[in-house]
Amino acid sequence: MARKTKAEAAATREALLEAAEEVFFAKGVARTSLEQIARHAGLTRGAVYWHFKTKATCSWPWSNRCACPSVADG
Repeated sequence: MARKTKAEAAATREALLEAAEEVFFAKGVARTSLEQIARHAGLTRGAVYWHFKTKATCSWPWSNRCACPSVADG
């Protein structure tokens, strides 16, 4: 299997983050598995674990991308 370029790896990571966002919103972070994110993205669990070692490391970049209301927004 040929190695992916940096651009391809970045596109895979972006696809995983988009899938995570969709599944987290649908099921909640606590009820979402990395397997579900992989399936939603059409990728393997190996791809998920290559980019994100745990669900927490997958949800952290995602949380920085979304415009979630804060407590201060009340």
